[in-house]
Amino acid sequence: MEESRTYYKKAVKQNPEMAAAWFGIAITLEFEERWYEAIHYVKRALELNNENGEYWFLLGDCEREMNNLEEAEECYRKAIEYNPDNIDIWFEYADFLYQNNRLFEAIEITASGIKFHVDSIELQIRLVLYLYIDGQLKEAYKPF
Repeated sequence: MEESRTYYKKAVKQNPEMAAAWFGIAITLEFEERWYEAIHYVKRALELNNENGEYWFLLGDCEREMNNLEEAEECYRKAIEYNPDNIDIWFEYADFLYQNNRLFEAIEITASGIKFHVDSIELQIRLVLYLYIDGQLKEAYKPF
């Protein structure tokens, strides 16, 4: 990670407007669980490219790890807005809601994700799980 970060920093030095390089630095820091530093770099990437769902997704994960829950949720919403095709965002956002005792909202976001990923067995299973946990047994056993 350190070597990769060195090259990303060289790229940023040559072209400070290269959002992907700032994002690359953030990824290496996130991998090392250096959340606070990763947040700084991914925010710089977002200053250059505010409509990149992957950037918002990484920021959401870092904010979540820092226990900045309101910020994390806003990031996940923006990540889905800009990149609804990324199924991992749907999973993370639903998990975030579930882990924060917001089961109803986790059900809603998973159901919304299924609309974008109609063939995703994984999302369908997740929805069944959430419905079952919520006691909605009839709904959980309905075929999609």
